[in-house]
Amino acid sequence: MHKHMVEVEIHKNLAKLIQTLSHYEVEDIDVTHQSLEEIFMQYYGGEHHGE
Repeated sequence: MHKHMVEVEIHKNLAKLIQTLSHYEVEDIDVTHQSLEEIFMQYYGGEHHGE
């Protein structure tokens, strides 16, 4: 059972996230990537269905 779980969405400054996480005891990180369709729709102003 997870005591604390945080979900974040990073667009640019991954280094800042890593710097911030270095102050905590992180047990696991799960990374997911956007599909090509999601990237295309975000770039061209389509609806973002993930929100």
